[in-house]
Amino acid sequence: MEEAKSAVSWYDFALRYLAMKWPHAAPNTRDGINESLTSVTMELLDERPGRPSDETIRKALRNWAFVLPAPNDREVPDDVRNVLHWVSKASRPLADLAEPATARAVLDSLKLKLDGTAAAAETVRRKRRTLVNAANYAVDLGELRENPVTAVRWQKPKVSNQVDPRVVANPEQARNLLAAVSYVGGYRRRVRCMIGIRPVRRTGLESRWTSRFGQGRANAVQARCR
Repeated sequence: MEEAKSAVSWYDFALRYLAMKWPHAAPNTRDGINESLTSVTMELLDERPGRPSDETIRKALRNWAFVLPAPNDREVPDDVRNVLHWVSKASRPLADLAEPATARAVLDSLKLKLDGTAAAAETVRRKRRTLVNAANYAVDLGELRENPVTAVRWQKPKVSNQVDPRVVANPEQARNLLAAVSYVGGYRRRVRCMIGIRPVRRTGLESRWTSRFGQGRANAVQARCR
């Protein structure tokens, strides 16, 4: 006899998974979970009448659904509540993930950004990790017999180890930056300048940098500290 499918929708399960993970997660991890659950939820929506725009759905999921307190535990604007109600009705069953074609389609959707171009490999891997962890939780709850995501033969995008010269200083720029930072008073200000926490205040640095490096190079060094 064929085993009956779980009636739990992906969206309802995702809310349960979020409630389990959220209290123990760091802020950056929470944002990653939020983004990943939103991406998967968008892929697991059936077509129903009255569908809001994709942008409207994403905003409702990101800003109201996949954060705590949950939507049912706080005041939510009527228009947002209507969107989330539509999502709850349109969300496909969690058990659909057990279908290899569905699991593969969800994984493939994680490879794309909103504009249809390829997403960064590390972003795809991070979203997949969240999906794998969520599926493991579904197994723990008895909603799935096994993790269907890890069973799919799916090629993970490779993370490039090549340094992008557009975002990393070359050796000469690094030496000039370190020399210039030595003129910034105080340890904390030097660190802030190097990692870009806040712009360097306009004290007497401009004249000192200019005299040491020349106007052009001084401008470049100052720009990297802003």
